[in-house]
Amino acid sequence: MDRLASTQRVAVFGASYIGLVAGACFAELGHQVTIRDIQPERIRLLNAGDVPIYEPGLGDMPARNKERLTTPWTPRRP
Repeated sequence: MDRLASTQRVAVFGASYIGLVAGACFAELGHQVTIRDIQPERIRLLNAGDVPIYEPGLGDMPARNKERLTTPWTPRRP
């Protein structure tokens, strides 16, 4: 079996310019992705179908892959 053709589970820490873009692209390729962030506003926006950053080409990719892209909220530790 081709290793690149199999679905993987991916965890990404940070829902900003690097983490969100990478996670959305992995989900677009068919992988199961969990994105975590310590800023609840970013996660709230993603869960509402909005993207908290501007990145050319990102557009509706997170919303389009909602089944493969999960975004639990990670609280900030004191």
